[in-house]
Amino acid sequence: MFSTACLYREFLRAISILLVACLFLIVAACGDREPIVEDKPVPVLDEGPSVSPVRAGSSGFRGGDGRLGAYAGTGVPGDTSWTTAFGAPVAESPVVFHDGLYVVTIDGVARKLSLVQDRIEWTREFGDSSFVAPTVLGDTVYVVAHDGNITALHDRDGSLRWNARIEGRVTASPAVTDGVILFGARSGVLTGFDPNTGDVLWERTLSGALTGIATIDDLLVVATESGRVYAIVAANGSPVWEHDLERAIKAAVTAHHGTVFVVTMAGSLHALDVSSGIENWRHETIGPIYGGAAVGDGIVIVATLAGVAHAIAVETGAELWRMVGRGEYVAGPVIIGTTVLFTSTDGTIVVHQLADGARARRVEHAGAITNDVVSDSSRVFVVLSGGEMVAYTLQDEPQVGVAVELDDHDRIRVDGPPRRGRLSTDPVRLLLVADRSGPYLITNDNHDEAPTVVTVEDQSGAVIARNFLRFDYLDSFSVELVAGETVLIVVQPMNNDVLGSEFALEVSYVGDR
Repeated sequence: MFSTACLYREFLRAISILLVACLFLIVAACGDREPIVEDKPVPVLDEGPSVSPVRAGSSGFRGGDGRLGAYAGTGVPGDTSWTTAFGAPVAESPVVFHDGLYVVTIDGVARKLSLVQDRIEWTREFGDSSFVAPTVLGDTVYVVAHDGNITALHDRDGSLRWNARIEGRVTASPAVTDGVILFGARSGVLTGFDPNTGDVLWERTLSGALTGIATIDDLLVVATESGRVYAIVAANGSPVWEHDLERAIKAAVTAHHGTVFVVTMAGSLHALDVSSGIENWRHETIGPIYGGAAVGDGIVIVATLAGVAHAIAVETGAELWRMVGRGEYVAGPVIIGTTVLFTSTDGTIVVHQLADGARARRVEHAGAITNDVVSDSSRVFVVLSGGEMVAYTLQDEPQVGVAVELDDHDRIRVDGPPRRGRLSTDPVRLLLVADRSGPYLITNDNHDEAPTVVTVEDQSGAVIARNFLRFDYLDSFSVELVAGETVLIVVQPMNNDVLGSEFALEVSYVGDR
């Protein structure tokens, strides 16, 4: 028999073995498990700055950077690719960048549309507010409300990157340059932010509400409503020069190849040297200018609230051609390749050849157009006042001019009586034979305000000159001809509203007799 002491020792031994076994099992189990940490959910809408941008470049209002209002591509608006309705008017203008189309509506909704799949990729709601045009830099989209709220979104899904705020009402679409994104307020305060973090880098107070900011090289060019134009170093806000036009400015400023173009509500276009601010030239326009200028192929185009478009030589300021439209031009003209598009408050898009103003296409809509047209080089995107967007496919440009044979009955005499007729859908063609070399003045002398398109063509149909005559704006233009040269003068209405109106065309020699 076991003694009581033996039984007690055996019991303790069994307990010890059991404890060791339990400890072994616990250690083994813990060795296969990750350390327990506090489970903190990651905010979906606050992911912080990305390590590096996935896309190079930027885009914004009127193409961003210099606000050139110019896009790559060829052709004129043709067939409708698609239409969509946003349910609310678009704030300022949409922006195209790489394969995305960015739109902010006045009900506070930002959208990215995929131009590859033609669908809405994401939306983000901000609540009722008014906005300037969005800006895209690399993989970040900046949405700016007039009340000063700035929101940086990830391009891939619209999630929040950072928020910031500036004091005062924002009156100019932001501009971007290396390492800085710029915002301007009605108070005259210009603020440079770090585009990755939203930290303020510098501030500068200018005179008057800021209406336009453009970038060129390492400079910012800023215009104020009071008529002052400033050049500022983008990196630190240091001033370079200041120029006072003493004329109110409402439109975006444009900067291109060493020249700053500024348009005014007094009806003028100014070309300033970007390094000094000295005025190279100015051109007086027919009517105030509310939309920005467009620059391409050595030509700067402006369109006025009076419905007149001017094409000006960049180097000299000389007028190359002008066009009288219908309705007000609130939005700025847009250059696409070798054509320029004008959109008016009556819903009309008129496309003209950039070089000579020859009309290539006309498209009419039911709603007014007050936002800038944008393009992705294969399509044109048009926003109507009610919030509808129409995408047109760019198609080959039609041939301008048609070879025509006329007899002496259709001849218009130099220094002879006016040739009278009525504007119709069929162009009136008149034969003109130059009896000497030099300039000839072509005049519509019927004192009718009906806009009339008058084109001078050679007999192969090539355009020599074209202008848009209207008694209260411009009733004549000149053309250089060689003695014995035979040309066609083509007379047609600018639009269907003036069909049946009378014209009285006469040609006079104005050279040395």
